[in-house]
Formats: sequence, structure tokens, C-alpha cells
Amino acid sequence: MGLMNSDEKKILITLLRQLPYRDQLPVVRLVLLMHIPPDIKDNVIVGDTPITNIINIVDGVDNESLDTPPDGGWPILTLIENALLDVGRAILWRSRA
Repeated sequence: MGLMNSDEKKILITLLRQLPYRDQLPVVRLVLLMHIPPDIKDNVIVGDTPITNIINIVDGVDNESLDTPPDGGWPILTLIENALLDVGRAILWRSRA
């Protein structure tokens, strides 16, 4: 079972939709799926719109079939860390401009 319930997933998706690069599909995938195990990352379906891409990433990473975390921890937590780190970098970059 995944770690997040449907309400938590909706909140996460809403927050991820606010990322500055959310409309750039390859960038979203690259940033959010960094450090996710390849067997999970490779099974995330590419969406044809920004919202479906984000939904597919969240659903694919918080996989219902995972009973225990793979090496490196729970993928959904890695995704959240990736998003937080990238937002922090963006804020720092803007403050220097």
C-alpha cells in the first residue's frame, strides 16, 4: 500500500502544480524523479499535459504494491525532498538576482 491517502495525494499534486517549471514536462520529471530507483522511475507513465504528468509521477512513486521501502527509502518521500530542495534553490537564485 502507498504511504499517502487520496486527500494527501490531492494536496501534494496541488502543491507540485505550483512549481515554477511545472509546464516543462522533461524538467518536472528530471527534478522530481531524481534518486528514485530505476525500476520505479521507469514505470512512471509520461503525461501529455503538465497536470497528468504530475499526477502520474505521484501515483507512480507512491505505488500501492510497495509494502516495504526499497533501498534508499520510500520513493514518495524522496519525491517530496526533491521538490523542496528545488524550490529552495529557486528561492535562493531569485534572491541573488
